[in-house]
Amino acid sequence: MARQQGAAHTIDYSTEPVRDRLLALTQGRGVDVYFDTVGGSRFGIASRAMAWGGRVLPIGFTSGEVPSLAMNLPLLKNYSLVGCYWGLWQEREPQQSRAADEQLFVAVARGALRPQVSDVLPMASFADGLQRLARRQVTGRIVQRVKQTDDALA
Repeated sequence: MARQQGAAHTIDYSTEPVRDRLLALTQGRGVDVYFDTVGGSRFGIASRAMAWGGRVLPIGFTSGEVPSLAMNLPLLKNYSLVGCYWGLWQEREPQQSRAADEQLFVAVARGALRPQVSDVLPMASFADGLQRLARRQVTGRIVQRVKQTDDALA
């Protein structure tokens, strides 16, 4: 799916040494920007493959494991770590958040961004959707359809 969306390179972390591949793909320079949504051990691997002056952006911990960072790593490569907690940013900066949302909606309307929807399921299939997510059988999002009745529209 990443290749279909335009990724020039991919890494299969189940079969390839991630740090070695990152360094090889950057000709030994390291990664300029690392968006981390997973946390866990992959965070530690990527944090050791950063470029001088790079930026690490932790966004979430879908692995269920909140990682820690040895502070000598950003010190030795002069890279920064910037937390990206959208929910709190939205709450504290509502005008900026609203403006960002509007830009995203415009990009989707123009076709510049195409949200990946794996499946649209009825609400009765909610548990099935969650199980598919847990089994990693989904590429993109699962959308749960909520049926509106005439009463709900009144």
